[in-house]
Amino acid sequence: MANNPWRLLITALLALFITSCDKSSDGDINSASPVSAAQTQINDKLTAFTKAANSEASINTYSLPDAFYKYRREIEPQLTSTLTAYSVVNPGIFRKVSEQLNQGLSLPGELPQLDEAARQYQASLDKMLPLSETLYAYSQSKGWRNDNGALARNSNAEYIATFETLLIKRDNFLKAISVANSEQIKKAYENSEPNSAEHYRNGIVGNDSNLLIVFYVQIMPDDLVMQLHRF
Repeated sequence: MANNPWRLLITALLALFITSCDKSSDGDINSASPVSAAQTQINDKLTAFTKAANSEASINTYSLPDAFYKYRREIEPQLTSTLTAYSVVNPGIFRKVSEQLNQGLSLPGELPQLDEAARQYQASLDKMLPLSETLYAYSQSKGWRNDNGALARNSNAEYIATFETLLIKRDNFLKAISVANSEQIKKAYENSEPNSAEHYRNGIVGNDSNLLIVFYVQIMPDDLVMQLHRF
């Protein structure tokens, strides 16, 4: 469970929520300082990459791993006999995620490990696109009826291998988001004033053992955070 990509992503989303709240509460006093500007760039980049991770749901209601397993469970077994149906993942998903990743990569901000994971994920998506578009058009036009599924069978091994690589890069990207976000929380915790609400809030969010508590601590006012810490 500790390495579940979606759990890592949920933690990152919750922590980004508190970061934005803290940034809003700071006012304009520090907005012009170099440190604040650099941190804002990093926060914006993390937000963009988190949006990229969530963008696959904008086309389908299921995740890419679910789509892959559905193909292997329901479509691939039919390739050994006469096809009665054929479908693949809508390539719009790959295109959308790639575009969102590109937006994150175009932003300033020093997050080398996350940037590299995003680049590798984007490369795997872009490699998947041409074959995916061909097979999707083939499935939509029911071309498998005309060639008795020949294109589907001949492309199956490449489709699976490319998809598997994509899922590995996706998993690495989601983990990189969590790592980068944890590092930012740790930095905020260490740089915040001891015994302050911000200090305790970052300390609790830094430990994702209870996501429900993390969420409530993020939306609680400072005085309530201080009271909870006393218990």
